Amino acid sequence: MIAWWLSIVLIGILALPLSMRVFGHLPGRGLAWSKALGLLVVAWLAWMGAMLNLSGFDGVTVGLGLIGLGTLSWFVQKPFDKARVLAAIRQHWPEWLAYELLFGLVFWLGIQLRLHGFYGSGIHSTEKPMEAMLFSAVLNSPSYPPSDLWLAGFSVNYYYFGYVLISVLSVLSGATLGETFNLGLATIMALASVGVAGLVTTMLRLWWHDYLLSRLRLVGIAALGVLGCVLVLLVGNQMGALQTIVNSGEVNKLTDSQRVSVLWQALQGIEPATVDPATLKSDNPGESKSSTLPPMGEKFNAWWPSRVIYDDSEETTIIVDNQQRTGMFQREVITEFPFFSFYLADMHPHVLSIPLTLLAIALALALFVRPTMLRFPKHDWLELAIAGLVIGSLYAANSWDAPTFGLLYALGLVNLWRSHTPQPTRRDWLHVAGQVGLVVLAAVLLYMPFLLTFTSFAGRDTVPEPFDSIPIISSLGKIMAPARDHSGWTDLLIIFGLFLVPIVAWLASMIKVWQQWAVIGVVLVIGLIAGMPAIVFLPIAVVCWQTAWQRNQRDVQNFSLIVVGLAALLIVVVDFLYLRDIFDNRMNTVFKVYYQAWMLLGITATASIWGLLSNGQWRRWTNGIWLPLFGLLLAGGLVYPISVINPRTSPSWDSSGAKLDGIESSNHFLEPIRKAAAWLEANTPSNSVLATAPGSSYQDGGELATLSARPTLLVWPGSHEGLWRSKQPDANQQVAQRQGDLNAIYNATDLNQLREVLTRQKVNYVVWGPNEQKAYPQANIGLLEQAATKVYEADGWIIYQVQP
Repeated sequence: MIAWWLSIVLIGILALPLSMRVFGHLPGRGLAWSKALGLLVVAWLAWMGAMLNLSGFDGVTVGLGLIGLGTLSWFVQKPFDKARVLAAIRQHWPEWLAYELLFGLVFWLGIQLRLHGFYGSGIHSTEKPMEAMLFSAVLNSPSYPPSDLWLAGFSVNYYYFGYVLISVLSVLSGATLGETFNLGLATIMALASVGVAGLVTTMLRLWWHDYLLSRLRLVGIAALGVLGCVLVLLVGNQMGALQTIVNSGEVNKLTDSQRVSVLWQALQGIEPATVDPATLKSDNPGESKSSTLPPMGEKFNAWWPSRVIYDDSEETTIIVDNQQRTGMFQREVITEFPFFSFYLADMHPHVLSIPLTLLAIALALALFVRPTMLRFPKHDWLELAIAGLVIGSLYAANSWDAPTFGLLYALGLVNLWRSHTPQPTRRDWLHVAGQVGLVVLAAVLLYMPFLLTFTSFAGRDTVPEPFDSIPIISSLGKIMAPARDHSGWTDLLIIFGLFLVPIVAWLASMIKVWQQWAVIGVVLVIGLIAGMPAIVFLPIAVVCWQTAWQRNQRDVQNFSLIVVGLAALLIVVVDFLYLRDIFDNRMNTVFKVYYQAWMLLGITATASIWGLLSNGQWRRWTNGIWLPLFGLLLAGGLVYPISVINPRTSPSWDSSGAKLDGIESSNHFLEPIRKAAAWLEANTPSNSVLATAPGSSYQDGGELATLSARPTLLVWPGSHEGLWRSKQPDANQQVAQRQGDLNAIYNATDLNQLREVLTRQKVNYVVWGPNEQKAYPQANIGLLEQAATKVYEADGWIIYQVQP
């Protein structure tokens, strides 16, 4: 753990000159983002070295990355001026120390949260086994792109760059795979905390164009920096409070009117709450739904607040109070928030990319207050390269983030250009478009190896009638589709209400044209009547961007207006359109886009509070309206984190058996599996191919491949490999074929046919363990032993080496 922490501190120190150059005109000069920026530079250089086959992703390529980072930082600070360096240290060391203390504190808290996580400290349940496989692939592949350990013969076709980021620290510290997983999550939390605190405090110091701040005001800024971390990274949505008040974990599945009804019952002391059975819908038609809400019990339900929205899908036969009738089948929509992600501890791309998204927001903020124009590419080449590096990394780490935060950066370029060009001409428009195009080009060139070896699995092959015969629409219809249902008004308030209260109050102080507010009000009423209340975010976005355009200022207020407008646009777009995938509904689209909106609104909500309360603004009578409401919702948001860390109410706070190494404390990677994997690692070539049972998604399978870094034929074919390979004909065909081939291996009846399958699939070792015994109870082991030799047997695990 100490070596890991020292590694990230070293990277942050090496990156300080680079960060201070990139963010040099901001107060604080980018100290908060030096770790994230430095880690990105080292990771990219090491990744590029592995892609060019200089070495694997190991000490050689990571060492070259460190040297490259140090060289770049030295180069951008030339000529070296000792007096200037000492002056910078004297000026900024207290702020640097504050960020280091915040990072260290949250890093330690992140470790504690991991030890007491949703499913304990082990790497098991949900998608953690898959994520462990990706870490293993990144760390152990002899060449890049990393090998897919769950589909032998193919490289990883997933957004794996976030795993590369964390793996840099694993290589430097010598951490095990299990330690890499758990320390990686704590690192993401710590990087996110300093990233958010840096954004908030920088925005507040810019708010009144006042760099020389009084001690009292600096204390206020620091306090709001902490509040920003709380709003973005700690609080949950209001569902935690609502289910606690109603004392039922089923509130998330209710409609708007049903939620109002059960809340009113709870406030009157009526328990258990009931709903009209005629209005009930079902998310599981095979089970009887009760009109009386089941009690939550002593333990807090930590899962359902991440599923606030339920979309109507289709009418079918449902069971209510043990009586069948025709009713509506609902599908859950994922509404995760950062603290839920940290508590669940799935190291998924949307979590790994959080520090990168905050870095992209910081780059955009720097544009909004930059005093001079950017001149790509003859001048400001460093800014162009860093912008391309950051925005390109978002696609390689979590593709959902690249369009959103790339657009934010582009809007920053437009705002900078507009402030220097009050009367734009067509040539000016072409110039700024060219600047944006150069950033996109830089991102594409820097991540070209990823783009050439990755196939996006977004979209579907068919379009519903009659759209399949309409030009253009038929093509777009393969990528996106209209949403079948919309978020309810309680959904939106539960998820975003805490942020909207101070933001709307601040907008009211900024936007004085009553006609604009009238339009927003009318659209809201129409949306409520039509059952699509999210439509109100469209005029909010328009008004915010119109106001920013008219102000034409290079200041943080314009930045806040643009950010709020972008978040509002995201919310309204995904209420009507979704990106088609293997599920073909808006579950994933809402999940990933609401996650972005949460961060954008959380940051600007904190800045809005400063705008409403500082410089004498606290005396305004309107503060008596929004402040109590904000305080009430803040208390509601804190219900979730308090409930899951309170040993009395937490569903998982018992840390008995918890270990920092998530493999050793895992129910998925038990000791017999670890022993068999160690034997494979010590006694077989690294390119050996295993035959194992494909396992059941989210439950078992792939353990030996992950731990030994020896690829197996197929694991989790349905919801994972099948999804990743849906747009790769050869690999997709193999996913289907290998399921049959595995059955032919274990249930073989003909020796020649068995040998043909083993030879065709280039299998070197066949595993016979508990997973295989469960999957193939009629296996013909006697025939298998005629084609392969037993080379390992212990604790119920047998490994056969295929005879040449």
